[in-house]
Amino acid sequence: MTIAEIKAAVDAGHTVKCSNDLYDVKKFGSQYNIVCSSNGYQIGLHGLEGTEYENHLNGDPDEFYIKTDPDTELDAKSVEQWLERNFRGHNDS
Repeated sequence: MTIAEIKAAVDAGHTVKCSNDLYDVKKFGSQYNIVCSSNGYQIGLHGLEGTEYENHLNGDPDEFYIKTDPDTELDAKSVEQWLERNFRGHNDS
């Protein structure tokens, strides 16, 4: 996922994970952080805005995912459709 996709998914109320279910992407005011649920450790989603690192995601883009729930209608197919509808083909970070 890209930075823009991750932020939009969080803003839309989706649960976004990084690497595994232990790490959540959370929004605090205008700041997006990766938060470890076991110890509360946090790191920014990306480098500081206004620096050369602002487009550098703190993690592998392929390891961010929207958590699906088998007990709801949110499944992998609907997540992919949401991303297609809202982001794919856009060049935002």
